[in-house]
Amino acid sequence: MVAIGEHEFPIGRVYKVEGDTWLTLKGAAANPPRVGDLAAVSVNAERRRELSRSHTLCHLMMAAGKACLEDFDSKGAAIDETGR
Repeated sequence: MVAIGEHEFPIGRVYKVEGDTWLTLKGAAANPPRVGDLAAVSVNAERRRELSRSHTLCHLMMAAGKACLEDFDSKGAAIDETGR
């Protein structure tokens, strides 16, 4: 969650471009932050822990696929609470 002024925005997509990490804020189009606004970020530790487990398992499965299958091609994966 990101709080900017009196507004709170759930974090949407998180991605990297040329080594920089970017994120999208759900609902920010209706109340867009301005350059210079202070933002406070909070993390839901339980959700993060659960997603971390799935993320680690995904890396292990990708490594096993690359080690065991000649034509294995990893395209990456997005993992959420549903495991997809």
